[in-house]
Amino acid sequence: MTMGSFVRASARPCLGHAISIETSASVRHVWDMHQLRDDMLV
Repeated sequence: MTMGSFVRASARPCLGHAISIETSASVRHVWDMHQLRDDMLV
């Protein structure tokens, strides 16, 4: 196993994890915005 393929193999799950963190963070931001808007309407 070459160093390049090792880095690629270990980078892929790390990248996927980072993407899921980014996605959940943006979803939470949108959710918070909706919650705020609902609070203002009440």
